Amino acid sequence: SIKLRSGLQLNISRYEIKAFNAYQPELATIALNNASGIDSINTLTRFRNLNNAVVGDWLENSYLQVSMPIGAEIKLLGNRNTHIGIATTVQPTYVLSDHAYLISADYKSYSQVPSLTRRWNMHAALETFVGYSTGKLNWQIGPQVRYQLLSSFHSEYPVKENLFDFGLKVGVSLNKQ
Repeated sequence: SIKLRSGLQLNISRYEIKAFNAYQPELATIALNNASGIDSINTLTRFRNLNNAVVGDWLENSYLQVSMPIGAEIKLLGNRNTHIGIATTVQPTYVLSDHAYLISADYKSYSQVPSLTRRWNMHAALETFVGYSTGKLNWQIGPQVRYQLLSSFHSEYPVKENLFDFGLKVGVSLNKQ
């Protein structure tokens, strides 16, 4: 059977970048594209992309997001209480908080420029799950893959980041009585 689905979903995405601590702050230029040509933002950073720095470090890019999945699910097999299914959704997404490093125009440094992070985005997701009904509640657990349709950053930043996430989804919904 096919069911339409919608709800709220909390997502945490993170990955690490190998960088090197230069100890002394350096100027990093973040290039921008805009209607009047290329512009830039200058920031101070200690993190370099090159291995001529003394100490290696891992920088963490992370995003805390809330989304509203809208889509359909198909029950593949099972009975009234236990079943296996697949689902696909589109997910309008809002970034609640982020901690992201951007690479400089010369690709030598990493710096944070929070104003360049896109707050609204759109994802597409595919999942498979095992469902269990406990009467009033329907539980689902299984792997989910999500693809970010727009870059994490505003279009003025020339480097594009479309995240491909995979993880474990745990869901709960109310059954109709």
